[in-house]
Amino acid sequence: MNRILILLLITILTVSCSKSRSDPKRVAVARAGNVFLYHDQIPRMIPPGTSPADSAAIVHNYINRWARKEFLRQKAQENLSADLKIEIDNQLEETRSNLVIYQYQRQMMLERMDTILTEAELEQYYLDNQESFMLNSNIIKALFIKLPAETPNISRIRLLARSNEQEDLQELESYCYQFADKFDDFNEKWVPFNRLSVELPQDIPNEES
Repeated sequence: MNRILILLLITILTVSCSKSRSDPKRVAVARAGNVFLYHDQIPRMIPPGTSPADSAAIVHNYINRWARKEFLRQKAQENLSADLKIEIDNQLEETRSNLVIYQYQRQMMLERMDTILTEAELEQYYLDNQESFMLNSNIIKALFIKLPAETPNISRIRLLARSNEQEDLQELESYCYQFADKFDDFNEKWVPFNRLSVELPQDIPNEES
């Protein structure tokens, strides 16, 4: 893996010059504008037994997608109006506050509850304190994959996405890092629904259905 990344570092970083400097304590593998992508930021996405050539292709595709996305983000940041930037900052802060409050309330609830409480008692506690669990925006757990229409073997990806087997999930990750425009797995944590909705081609009229 390290050999692959070093080769990519040579081929990607030497094509551009800039006064911006990377963190000398970390290994930079790519740069988009003044933003660097470091070795420790790349997910562990190479399944065991993958050939060196396939491993290099997987990592290279991931870096290319990162660079395109980062350049687009920088371009959008440059061209957004001041009012829109303020609106986005406000939305991000509200979402962050909602998640912090939710996690704090959940932690406090767990700390105060005795471990021998029955399901009925837990349900009653929730019914008696529903206002404490209300969020200002919807949250979701999901696996989100965005693929180009011409992606090969899309049916295979659908099958892997429905599987709970670890080997299938590793194959899915490897496949998505090669072909997916977007791949987010937040099945284990709650995230704001609007993080997902901005990626959808059309609005969802009823987020709670």
